[in-house]
Parts: sequence; structure tokens; C-alpha cells
Amino acid sequence: QNYGAKGILGRMIDELSSTYRVGSYSIAGNVKASEGETPVTTISPKHGMSEFTAKDFLKDQLAVLKSEESYSAFVQAYTSALGTSLETTEEFGKLLEDAEVAGFSDDQFAKGFKRVAQIISKNKETDTQREVFFVEGRKFDTHSDGGVYLEEALGQISDALKAFKAEMLRLNKWQDVVIMEASDFGRTLTPNSKGTDHAWGGINFIVGGGLNGKKILGKYPHSLRDHSVWNVGRGRVLPTTPWEAPWQAIAEWFGVNTPEMMDRVLPNARYFPASQLFTKDTLFR
Repeated sequence: QNYGAKGILGRMIDELSSTYRVGSYSIAGNVKASEGETPVTTISPKHGMSEFTAKDFLKDQLAVLKSEESYSAFVQAYTSALGTSLETTEEFGKLLEDAEVAGFSDDQFAKGFKRVAQIISKNKETDTQREVFFVEGRKFDTHSDGGVYLEEALGQISDALKAFKAEMLRLNKWQDVVIMEASDFGRTLTPNSKGTDHAWGGINFIVGGGLNGKKILGKYPHSLRDHSVWNVGRGRVLPTTPWEAPWQAIAEWFGVNTPEMMDRVLPNARYFPASQLFTKDTLFR
């Protein structure tokens, strides 16, 4: 494992940055998935762009800091990043204030998708052609949940996606959006006290206006008995489909259109047979 590797969203947007005007946004702080050479704009789901309150008080010192060059590469990089961050914060703060979207509830997941909808609604102002977003919802580490928490959390996801889809349809952008759901790990099929334990394989979903939807892709295990070929015990099911499968199709749809580009975006795809990977034609109309 390469711990210095960039994230899947970062790698995709980096590959297209020389061809398109791109943007990368995280509504969940600093996350691995967004890491890349392209700067990531971090936005709070609750507060939007958090303004640097001492900016006016320190404006003279900041002006000197930005104008002077340093022989130190570290100081120069920090100064450049600080200047860009302050400018981006001010610009995006005004942009989000002016963006009007409706129908979102007040939970964290809905707030995250509300921020995404606001940014997309200002696409003419941001002048971007390809954008990636990372949104995080509630935790699903349901060791002692009798079902109430899980039902509520899944309901919040459903409501947020409904509101987001409605806004994208209003903006005539639903055909241009793909949402890929992901989780750190699956859950056991057998209970752990009132809930479930950590596992491996699981079910994930993809939604978007351009998808050839209403399909279940991948391979369902032919047996779920304990210690069968796919079940290693306690209902811990081995994955039958690699993450590279859906991401290859999404990356191709996004504009990653040469084998060389795809190798950089999905360096481990080469270790899987083509029959286990999805193409753009598999997922999209």
C-alpha cells in the first residue's frame, strides 16, 4: 500500500486539469479522497466559508507578507497558500450567500448536499467545466443499534438526495451529476448484541440523471452459509466486485479517455480481469 498516494477524486480532477477548468471541494474537512495536485476548497456544511475574522485588523501585515519574496521555498509556499486561501474564502463566501436553494433539512448530510447544490447553481460564476465534491454523512458503526438509528440515518440520506435531485432538475443539471456512495467497510450479516460488527463486502449505490439505472451490478454470493467460499465467518462477506469497477466507468464518463490516463487514476485496475470492471456503456445511457 502506498500511503503517499493521492485520492480517487484528486487523481481524476488532476488528470483533467490541463484540458478543462476544474474545481475540487470538500464539505467534510481534509479527506484522503480529495487529495491531489489541484487545490481543494474546504467548506463547512453548517457555516459555509468561515471568514478569517482578523483579516482587517492584520491587513497591513498580510499585505507585506504577500508582497515580499523569500529565499525559503517553505515560506514562499506558505505565503502563496495563505493568500490564495484568503481570496478564495472571501469570493466563495459571497457566492454561497447569494446562492438560493430550497428543500433541504437541517441534518449534516442534507447541509452537505445543500452546499454542493449552491456551488453548482453558481457554475457560470465559478466558470468550471469539471468539479468533484466530497460529502460526509452520519456514522454507521451500529454495534448496539436495534434498528432505530439506522432507519433514521438512512431516512436522512434519502431525504437529502431527494432534495438535491429536485434542485438539480430545477437547474437542468441532473444529467450532468453522478453521486457515488462509499463506506469504509461493510457490516456483518449476523448480529452483534443489538447491532452488527465490522465486516468487508457490502452494497453500494450510484445515482445520477445520465445513468442507465434500475440495475444491480456485480456478483451476488451463491451461498451465505458460514465459512462458505464468500463468507469467512460471522456473515463477513468477501467483496465480489472491486472498487475499480464503478470508478472506471465514472472516470471514463468524466473525461478520462485514454489508457494512460486511466492507469494513473486507477493504478490497481490492471490486477483485475476486464470482466470484473465496468465501462461507461455499462453504467450510462
